[in-house]
Amino acid sequence: MNPLKKRLGRDYVGAPAGLPGHPPRRVRAALCILAGAFAVFSPIANGFSAAMVSNTNEDTSLQISMAQGITIATRFTTDSSESAFRLDSVTILMGFGSTTGGFRLSIYDDGAGIPGSLVGTLSGEDAPRLPGPHVYTSSSIQLAANSSYWVVADVTVPSSTFYWWATTSTAYEGPWSLSPGYKMEHYGWAEIDSSTPMLSIQASAVPEPATIAMLALAAAAVFARRFARRPARV
Repeated sequence: MNPLKKRLGRDYVGAPAGLPGHPPRRVRAALCILAGAFAVFSPIANGFSAAMVSNTNEDTSLQISMAQGITIATRFTTDSSESAFRLDSVTILMGFGSTTGGFRLSIYDDGAGIPGSLVGTLSGEDAPRLPGPHVYTSSSIQLAANSSYWVVADVTVPSSTFYWWATTSTAYEGPWSLSPGYKMEHYGWAEIDSSTPMLSIQASAVPEPATIAMLALAAAAVFARRFARRPARV
């Protein structure tokens, strides 16, 4: 009898000549446990989406008009509760708008107190024409801790006009901070009469790779220990 087969017993699975056999059953089980633990704990370690800053519960004060050549922006600043964040969505409160489309919502980094470079464009309606909340999502935009960014709305179709509700209240909810809005027309950026566009930003924590690995290995160790206690099959 093949000595390897004799030593491994039922764990050995033969293979065609020239090819290695399958790993022993216990090795396969351990690999499956490790893969399963990583799959389970990776989304948990990524955290759950939460509202990080919002002023949508404040009283509406005015509507800010947007058209081609008129861009609206408002700045938010992350906190240090995590090393990095994943932006999940931005919800904005809109008034009536055009049906011709061309509305775009993006995230920019901070360029010395005004929008700097484009970080990413959000996905959502290009014609938010009905009053109420409109949600724009992201799956790949990451934000650094203790950093300022801008939510920027612009219009790319000449015949379209949209209206973003704003509030004169400086209050907001959440661990991040929110600053008054800015408008850019022909003469550059200028503050919008101490008003802040109304929005809510959802984000989740981005853990370090070591955190995910530690959770997966801990779970694998627990399952492997229980597996090792099972009586051997004869």
